[in-house]
Amino acid sequence: ILYGIAGSMKIWQVYAPTADTLFNLAGKSTIVDPVLISFSNYSNNMPSKITMENPVIGMKLLLRLLSKP
Repeated sequence: ILYGIAGSMKIWQVYAPTADTLFNLAGKSTIVDPVLISFSNYSNNMPSKITMENPVIGMKLLLRLLSKP
């Protein structure tokens, strides 16, 4: 788990134990704007599923890879 600050944003990154795969990314600057981003279903170092959430407002967005270039 890595923690840092970018401008007014506090950012957390969660990696696999081998430190080569990013699983989660979270950031917030105030109590009302947290964003959670999850990466999953990796194939060839590329996630085929990305989920973005804001639990405060109940928003959840799911992105899926339709095909590889």
